[in-house]
Amino acid sequence: MPVRRNIPESKRRSRTGCLPCRDEKRPKCGSCEERSVACEYKEFTFVPNVRSSERHERQQIDVGDDTGSSMLIPDEVLPPAKPSPLNPPIVDSPSNSNVLLSASMDTAYGAPPSVISPSQQQLGDGHQIPTPAKWNDTVLCGHSSSNEQTALLRFRYQLAPWLDSNTPRSSFGSEIMTLAREKPVIMDAIIWFAMCRDKHTAIEDARFHEIQEQISLEDSCTKDVGRSLLALGSVFSLRPSQWSTFPFHLPDQDAGLQSLQDKDEPLKTLIQFHLKIGLGVSILTNKPPPIKLPISLNGPFFSPALSAADTYEASLLHLVECLRLIHYELVPLLADSPSTPSPTTESYTLKWAAWSNLWASCVQWFRDRPPGMEPVLESPDLNAGALEAPFPADIYTSAISVQANLIMHLSALLLLSYKPRLIKLSRLQRKLVSRSWHGQKIARLAVWNSFSEQWDPIVIAALLRVAKEMTHTSQQEMLSICFQRITDTTKIPLDEEMTDLRMHWRLSRHGSPPA
Repeated sequence: MPVRRNIPESKRRSRTGCLPCRDEKRPKCGSCEERSVACEYKEFTFVPNVRSSERHERQQIDVGDDTGSSMLIPDEVLPPAKPSPLNPPIVDSPSNSNVLLSASMDTAYGAPPSVISPSQQQLGDGHQIPTPAKWNDTVLCGHSSSNEQTALLRFRYQLAPWLDSNTPRSSFGSEIMTLAREKPVIMDAIIWFAMCRDKHTAIEDARFHEIQEQISLEDSCTKDVGRSLLALGSVFSLRPSQWSTFPFHLPDQDAGLQSLQDKDEPLKTLIQFHLKIGLGVSILTNKPPPIKLPISLNGPFFSPALSAADTYEASLLHLVECLRLIHYELVPLLADSPSTPSPTTESYTLKWAAWSNLWASCVQWFRDRPPGMEPVLESPDLNAGALEAPFPADIYTSAISVQANLIMHLSALLLLSYKPRLIKLSRLQRKLVSRSWHGQKIARLAVWNSFSEQWDPIVIAALLRVAKEMTHTSQQEMLSICFQRITDTTKIPLDEEMTDLRMHWRLSRHGSPPA
């Protein structure tokens, strides 16, 4: 260990002083002046405003040339900079509006936004179109553009990712904007749909009927896309308990909906969202879905070769098969109605074999989740009173991973509600056969993940269903906050659902909850 010498403070060499003599005096040290040597200071990155004496002198000379004095002028004393004649104030005019609309259209159609430097942003404040990462309601409301332009941008950067769950490499947004460029009526339908989300924007019914008439004159694909968009506008005015009155528009509904894999964008995503609303109705009411369910392809639902988007779609079809089996096969079988013909032994066997296959897919999912669907943090299961947080943390990296895992927990919960008495499930993982555990996991997924695209109708319906089973006060408070976040994000009204839920919780604390 080096020995520290007792050197007087005045004689010690400084690490930030002049390099030849290490003196601390500025701008020139006494030793260098005596020896007629120019001081030289090292530029340290962690020491601000450190300049060599020569550079300091040059700065004084430069300032002196401008002001006639060698005295430095502080920045706060300098007069404010005059506006540059190259950047005159922009006055609203038809030509400027066209430029703004053109810029917003280019941004909405997927053109990469230019990177704006802070100086450029300061000069063009109020006239730059924000990048997708900056889009929110505050920016949209404050942006100096027409309602149509705002609605178009809101659809491209808020509603389109919500409709397709912000799926990686999804072509829905670009495909529907390309179609809108080719078909003005689709552009009108997009603007109508986006305006329906904004409760403060006046929407005329006559305009709605006018768009409907224009759509009826188009080809079949344009008709389906336009009518699906117009129907989705009502989702912002219907409570979940009113989703059964949603004006569904599904192509091939009379002949039975085909497999989702057979559809192309942008119609595929729109059909899928209509399907989610129908499944949400079934989850909330415990009744058959109000729509005909799509046909699932034969074969296993999940495999490691599937992409994240395909895995999510497979989980959705798995839920479809669970609801189809429960409401069209098992419920009539267990009802034992006199009008229902007595099932044969073979039909019994086939139905419970289908139940076992669907349950095996759930077990496979939870034991070996497909790539991209694993959580980055999964806390151990503990009682609500044992933690400071009402729910242990389950955190995922994308909206579709949240939705896919929640769908699989919901499928398992539904299957366990109709478990055959003679089938004994494996006790190796006791939690998998617990309906309460799956309900807790659904709540944890919703509470701990805050992707704005994750709040689709299935997630909302599942959370409303399992919220009734949450008896701990802290969990109920956390779910109330979560439902408010859903309303703020999606604009779907949940006030009456929350009122009914609080009444259910209050009655459950003081007596038997309502059926």
